[in-house]
Amino acid sequence: MDSNGNVYNSNEGLLSHPTSYFDYLFSSNGIANTDANLEGVETCITASMNVDLTRAFSYEEMCIALKNMSPLKASGEGGLGVVFCQRFWHIVGKEVASYCIEVSNPGSMSQFRPISLCNILYKIVAKMLVNRFQSILYFCIDETQSVFVLGRLIFYNILAAYEILYFMSKRRLGKLGSFALKLDISKTYDRVE
Repeated sequence: MDSNGNVYNSNEGLLSHPTSYFDYLFSSNGIANTDANLEGVETCITASMNVDLTRAFSYEEMCIALKNMSPLKASGEGGLGVVFCQRFWHIVGKEVASYCIEVSNPGSMSQFRPISLCNILYKIVAKMLVNRFQSILYFCIDETQSVFVLGRLIFYNILAAYEILYFMSKRRLGKLGSFALKLDISKTYDRVE
């Protein structure tokens, strides 16, 4: 069923509705001046950080990424997980390393897959990217966005909200009132803008 209440029962409808839904969700409405959106945002990536982020991956980075991955967490094609690559590195290491370090630019839709369907090689590349970003991520995230800071949990935000609401409900003195606002934002991280 779409947002207008139209029900799709045919194969054609079941194929076209998801396509149009995701086309809308992931397409741009066209922003005339994107510079205005970034006027108040200070640059946090320095030139030297950018050089480090854009340099070619090394064999050592790939080995560190593989070593830091949980051996049984992500199974690959045919059920072979990270543990296979870790255990038989002396046999498959050269081929795995050459693939992960020399990943070509994807050129067709068949080269893109949801993360749950990605094999171990893609997950090693993703881990290499994560490892590289970890060194500079601290400079890019505001201290108020605690969920992204290592060692902090989103649960802390729930505790803070509970304490604030408790304080507001018990406050009896003073002329100024208190006010809390809860906003529901539907998957803002899925939208282009």
